[in-house]
This record gives sequence, C-alpha cells and structure tokens, in this order.
Amino acid sequence: MSEFTSNGSSHGEPASIERIRKIFRNLGINEYEPQLTLQIADLVHLLTKQVITEAKSVSEYSSKKHIDRSDIEFALRAFG
Repeated sequence: MSEFTSNGSSHGEPASIERIRKIFRNLGINEYEPQLTLQIADLVHLLTKQVITEAKSVSEYSSKKHIDRSDIEFALRAFG
C-alpha cells in the first residue's frame, strides 16, 4: 500500500495524516491547529514502535521465530 493518499489529494500528504483528519471530522472537530495532525502521527509512530519493540522482546524470550498476536497483546498490556 502506498504511503500517500490516493483520494485525489493534491497535497501529496501521507495517508496517516489523512486518516487522522478523517477521525477529527468523524468526531465533529472541524477546527484545530494544523500541526496537531503531525504531532498525533509522531505519537502514533512512537507508541507503535515501543509496542513492537516490547513484543519482539517477549517473542525472543519465548524462543519464537516470529512475533505473533499474543506477543502484541502482552506488550499492549505492559503499556496499559
């Protein structure tokens, strides 16, 4: 899947930014500071990286070759 939107957006923005804007619209939030979407995207990236890193550690501790759903679920509970 492409990182850029394919909905005709002329801005060439990452799809993640458009998804965040859609969440705002769905929640009825029509006015916000433009940099807020970038800040949220950065936060999502950071948290996702932390969860995956923790899941990798759990998987390695369990001597598994691959990260599976249970590793992700365990990692998410650790951040709970």
